[in-house]
Amino acid sequence: MILMKELKNTTEADVVNRNRLKEALRKMKNQEKTQADVNRRKEVIREIRHENNERMRQGLPPVFKTRAQIRELIWRKKYDELKGGKKLEKYLRRKTKKQDKRSMLPMNQ
Repeated sequence: MILMKELKNTTEADVVNRNRLKEALRKMKNQEKTQADVNRRKEVIREIRHENNERMRQGLPPVFKTRAQIRELIWRKKYDELKGGKKLEKYLRRKTKKQDKRSMLPMNQ
């Protein structure tokens, strides 16, 4: 927030400082996203462990999830979070745009 205010207050002539602030702001946003992804992954794994502990208490064998299954659970959790925050449409639009760009690239590069 402070960086955003400083960025707004910088003049157009102060290009070096403006670029430095933009870079710092971008870096902070990326760190927040990465931390959110890490927390989401930890939470999913914690839920799986809790579920397995409950199963073992009941005398049932634990269920071991593959990496693909864990990844799918993480995607579902992210989807639910985006859906709750009304950001789902924007996320899906950007994702399809990115995939379209990838499909347009020549394959031999």
